[in-house]
Amino acid sequence: IRKEAEDAKYVKGVVKFSNISVRNIPKMDLVGKTDPYVVFKLGDESKQTTVAKEQLDYDYMNETYEIIYDPLKNQLIREVEVSVWDYDSIGSNDLIGSVNVDNIDQKLGKVSFSMLYISEFDLNKQKEDEQMKKKKDLEEKQRKQQELIKQKEAQLQNIQEEEKRIIEEQKRKLEEERIRKVKEERRKKEQEQLKIEEEQRRKEEVERQKLKEDERQKLNEAELVKQRKKKEIQIEKQKQIDEQNKKKKEEEDKKQKLKDELEKQKLDEIQKKQDEEKKQKLEKKKRLNEERKIKEEEITKQWKGVIQISQISVHNLKKLDTVGKTDPYVVFRIGDEYQHTTIASNTLDYEYVNEIYEIMYDPVKSNYRREMEVEVWDYDSVGKNELVGTVNVDVCFPIIHTTNQSKFIPLTKEFEDKRVSQNFLKFQHIIS
Repeated sequence: IRKEAEDAKYVKGVVKFSNISVRNIPKMDLVGKTDPYVVFKLGDESKQTTVAKEQLDYDYMNETYEIIYDPLKNQLIREVEVSVWDYDSIGSNDLIGSVNVDNIDQKLGKVSFSMLYISEFDLNKQKEDEQMKKKKDLEEKQRKQQELIKQKEAQLQNIQEEEKRIIEEQKRKLEEERIRKVKEERRKKEQEQLKIEEEQRRKEEVERQKLKEDERQKLNEAELVKQRKKKEIQIEKQKQIDEQNKKKKEEEDKKQKLKDELEKQKLDEIQKKQDEEKKQKLEKKKRLNEERKIKEEEITKQWKGVIQISQISVHNLKKLDTVGKTDPYVVFRIGDEYQHTTIASNTLDYEYVNEIYEIMYDPVKSNYRREMEVEVWDYDSVGKNELVGTVNVDVCFPIIHTTNQSKFIPLTKEFEDKRVSQNFLKFQHIIS
């Protein structure tokens, strides 16, 4: 009964927030004061005030907020969670504190507080972790952008190849259309020639008939017989000539047909060969891309790490200064990453005691180059520093975890007088 009476107090309505203010807010930022704002949350609904800049006490004037409360949707949630946050333009916002308030005001109701304290050390550590995470996210985003650019370049190349194929297909169709038109024109010419020949024969026949009629009137019967035989012989000869011309024409047509078929077969073979070459190129390109991708992934997994450099020393350096000896310092460089030692004053042999340096080695950033550039310089307070000598050292070995390179390495530098100096450098580097 008591529970039912308690539930009956919570009915559907609106929870209104006004006269909002904060007091005695702790200083959360290293520089400046706090930038507080308040969040009201009831179930899945929430409202937020404006952000007060550089304030430890603040009244949110004329700011009123409402949240609809429905006991059926909110079920057992009967309290409003009120939390105060510090806004940060860089990084995530910081929670200052929170309190849960019953949304039924009966003699101020029940109030429970939950406070969260973050030490300055933990706060700095969180910010460093967040900056590191942002850096990693930025690198990942850049990597994805590079991959997207490569994909777009591959797509562009595929489009260009497809356009080339379409152009070749169009050329082939145009050539076929040209051949068809040539055949059509030849056929029309032949038909016209046949018509002309037929018309000529008809005229000749009319002429013969006319001559025959005239001759019949002029000549006697014998002469007519003789002339008739002669005409028959001529007609027979003409028939033979026509038959020969017909056979000749048929042979020419057969030759032309065979020639056209051979030409078409040749075009088809050329097209087939081009399609086969294109297919082989695409398969080869795909295989090379897959092999390169696998190789890059294997190299990245195997060689990415930190190179630690210690036990650094130089010996038998060449005297470069007119007054005094050399002021040497050593530079270690991999790609855009580099470290350098302190400057040893006025000496030709020196050990950089307790100097240890680390360089991040990323095969992708260094274009998979496996060498570290080591340079020895002479520091000059007046004018430019002078290069004593250089050497490239392999940083990738069969054993991944620890590689100790500790021996004297000769430096080389060719001067204008063509003499080669013999300077020596010694250091230890560890790949981990």
